[in-house]
Amino acid sequence: MEDKRNTEVKEDEKIEGKREAKKTGDKPSPIRIGILGILGVLTAVSGAFYYNLVLKENPPKVIYQEQEQVREIVREALTIYVPTESGESLESKQVEIVVGDTPEERVKMIFDALKENLAYKITYTDEEGKVVEVPFLNDEVQLMNVYIDGRDIYLNMNYHFRENMKTISQEIFVIYSIVNTLTEDGRYRRVKFLVNDKEVEQLNFYKLSEFYERNLEI
Repeated sequence: MEDKRNTEVKEDEKIEGKREAKKTGDKPSPIRIGILGILGVLTAVSGAFYYNLVLKENPPKVIYQEQEQVREIVREALTIYVPTESGESLESKQVEIVVGDTPEERVKMIFDALKENLAYKITYTDEEGKVVEVPFLNDEVQLMNVYIDGRDIYLNMNYHFRENMKTISQEIFVIYSIVNTLTEDGRYRRVKFLVNDKEVEQLNFYKLSEFYERNLEI
């Protein structure tokens, strides 16, 4: 009987010991906590290091394909005025231009169309009596700016505009080729020429201090 009791006591002690061991095992040890803390710090430091030295200096590239915008090209039929083959008067001619986004761009397109159709040679006698061949409208002549005020239009030409004019007939034909062309559709009534953004009294033969109006008698 006594042996049986001793055996039961020992069994109870074993069970209690297991319970205590289980409770002790559930609590993380200080060493384990320390290791986990160190690992956490290392992870944070390595992440910051990677961001500063890799991502910050070499951010990931976003690869995308930009959608191509197709601009519709609009053309406009246009009447321009150019000298006849005999060089005695102006005649009308039909051309096409690409319409610009603004009225100023449209005027520049018209001027470029005129230059293209005035690209031929004329001859004149210079001051030394030599016969010289020159372009009717030199390619160096440029329309720098356009100013529009209601139905009045100002054309700011570069200084080659004055140098280009060698004869009286050449000068008047160039002036009215531009004026009659720009006033053809009624958008503009008068044209005034500037040279290097300044008003000038005279070109080489004709006054530039006043506006020019349409004249089909030229």
